[in-house]
Amino acid sequence: MKLVVVFTVAIAAALSAMQRPAFADTPASVQVDGVTISAADVTRLQNALVVALRPNDNTIPLQLTLKTAAEMPPYDSDFHYAGTVAGKDGHQWLDLWVNRGSFNGGPPPVAMTMAILLALADGGYGGPAFKQLYDTCAKQDAALPADAPDPFLNRRKLSNGLLDATGMRAQR
Repeated sequence: MKLVVVFTVAIAAALSAMQRPAFADTPASVQVDGVTISAADVTRLQNALVVALRPNDNTIPLQLTLKTAAEMPPYDSDFHYAGTVAGKDGHQWLDLWVNRGSFNGGPPPVAMTMAILLALADGGYGGPAFKQLYDTCAKQDAALPADAPDPFLNRRKLSNGLLDATGMRAQR
């Protein structure tokens, strides 16, 4: 339980200037951009990630769209969460763009895991707290100047925090 809470605090550290409290003083939940994130929220996100990474499992509707290097955004050159798209079956799919040259079919690299975590947060599979946090970051990104070099700046910061919160960075 304490490990999950410490990872939760990493989200706050990644998204705001909040300092990580001492291990013994770690709270059961933290506020990140006005959203309360609990250890249970982190566990739900971790469980959703496990399901999303299962081969041939469409419980979470992830769609991998292969792109050339030239088609990929410069700020996410290998893997990019592009949002939801309507599938031929009428359902919404979480669209992950994959640079053809970056995907070898092996274990998911960190960049792909980060893109999947954003998709899970946006799609609500990580729970309402992470959905709210994703929406907050998306609004912050929408407020960036039109010529911003990284129009996903805040969502990419979120994906770094989510990687830490789920413990996936530590496993790499």
